[in-house]
Amino acid sequence: MQVFLSAEQLFESSWPSSDDCSNAMDAIHAAQQLEALSGWTMLSSPSRLQKSWLVKDFVSAIEFFSSVCSIAESVCHHPDLHLVGYRHLSVEIWTHSVEGVTLYDFMLAARIDRLPIKLRIA
Repeated sequence: MQVFLSAEQLFESSWPSSDDCSNAMDAIHAAQQLEALSGWTMLSSPSRLQKSWLVKDFVSAIEFFSSVCSIAESVCHHPDLHLVGYRHLSVEIWTHSVEGVTLYDFMLAARIDRLPIKLRIA
């Protein structure tokens, strides 16, 4: 399995064929790939990527989710979106069909990281 080393490579890569993502990454490859993404963590049961943000307000949260939705629809790979307390966002990504993380998930995370987001300034 090919492991990309940078978020830039993940972002610029063509979406792989489904055959390239038919098996979950093992823990070693997933941990290596995770190092390329800023702010993402690996959760377990099932293995999945997760990132959280505190945004400016409710409208900013919905705008961000709308942008994530557009990307997800374009590649037919859909993350779990969570909104708590009107501005606490989190996104969880994994490949449901293999119950773990694949290259798809890291590529989607890299694309999400490029989206504009209005963060709360303390």
